[in-house]
Amino acid sequence: ALGVEGLVLSGRGVFADTRVRRAFASCVPRDALARQFGYGAQMWNMRVLAPGDELAASLNGEFGTQYARPDLPRARDLLSQAADDAGGRPAKTVRIGYAAPTERWKQMVAGIATACAPAGITVTDVGADTHGVGTLGSSADALFLANGAAFAAAGAADEARDAYQLRGDDPLDLANFSNPQVNDAIDALAVTDLESERLALVRTIENAAWAQVPSIPLFAAPRAHGWKDRITNVVAGAGRNGTGWNMDRWVRSQ
Repeated sequence: ALGVEGLVLSGRGVFADTRVRRAFASCVPRDALARQFGYGAQMWNMRVLAPGDELAASLNGEFGTQYARPDLPRARDLLSQAADDAGGRPAKTVRIGYAAPTERWKQMVAGIATACAPAGITVTDVGADTHGVGTLGSSADALFLANGAAFAAAGAADEARDAYQLRGDDPLDLANFSNPQVNDAIDALAVTDLESERLALVRTIENAAWAQVPSIPLFAAPRAHGWKDRITNVVAGAGRNGTGWNMDRWVRSQ
């Protein structure tokens, strides 16, 4: 699996305050969602490196440990702090959108709603067949998305391209996240091949992202491979485009 499924949070509206984003991340049951909906995939803690990256396995456990499972007291405390400063109510409503009909995402929203309610966060399902990235921040406060195919639109078949979801002013930056240190690290990552240098850059990016929570990674995105009954001897590929590696050996019956 080379993509990561997760929630992208809007930098506007209810999530304009970093503390509210952190509170929401504190009640999302990431461990339970991975077990129930990840088809055996482990919980994933990174946005920059997908599970197929050679550095990923050794780094995954370093990040997001405080958000591995719900911490309702922390969520309530963060909401209270945000409310005190803004002079509002600590209770919040979060609208989660996704491309409907997707039964799995519908069930995931329901699971998040159940987990977050005791913290004072009401989660509403606004899944619709009209949802796209442009609805984030308007009709939805968070969107279910899967990365790992950014090169199809961006033109770079390189895992580093997914890091641009955290690069300020980049078209992939759906959350309107902006951090000068992260921007510099992403620019350097795009032109760096040495593993030792990549390691330091990834840590810089992920630590900043978990501090500000523009998104919440969940687990390796499930993928389905299909082909016609007339085609045999197909071995599904693990590449980012999903095509089989043995195309020269496929057999097409009449």
